[in-house]
Amino acid sequence: TLSESKTRVAHLSEGIDFLGFHIQWKKRRGDRKWFCMVFIADKAFTKIKQTIRALTPRRSPRPLTDVINEVNAALRGWTYYFRHALAGRRFSFLRYFTWRRFVAWQREQHRWGWKGVKRWLRRPNGSWNTITTPAAVLFDPTKVRIERYRYRGNRPQPLRPHDHRALSLRTAAPERSSSAPRTRCPPPAGGLHETRPAPHRGSPPP
Repeated sequence: TLSESKTRVAHLSEGIDFLGFHIQWKKRRGDRKWFCMVFIADKAFTKIKQTIRALTPRRSPRPLTDVINEVNAALRGWTYYFRHALAGRRFSFLRYFTWRRFVAWQREQHRWGWKGVKRWLRRPNGSWNTITTPAAVLFDPTKVRIERYRYRGNRPQPLRPHDHRALSLRTAAPERSSSAPRTRCPPPAGGLHETRPAPHRGSPPP
């Protein structure tokens, strides 16, 4: 049975949340056509931010390497799950959010001001280094390649007709080598094809 609290009837233009994704029918920027777009749901994005907050409390005495490894595991699994959605902006903000959490934690732990942060992460050319230790490097969500699903249109699913043929050829038994003896297998009992006994040599066909 369906749960009444989790089930509702909605038009796709309003958007629906399903398995962490937000699916909505809307126009693409600069285009008049309507498309069914897939985003990351707000609830899923809020949950990963809560996870990062829980792993990086400002008064934590844990080693930096251990925290980086745990945060990397959470970020890597979350970003690879949502890499099929329109997730570029979410991934970029998540990188910024994670970096700010680590900086705030280290400032509290070492009693740093921004000058101390700049000495720790600032390069001579003005750019910022990735947060690293000799044994760990903080994962960058923007490095995950976003792979959109291909448009299939009105083609039959889950496989096209020639895909069924290719699949049957891939799953077929490998051919025997020319040196191996060949044996003729009997037809299966109760099959759909009619079988007839082989005629004697010299007799007319039935």
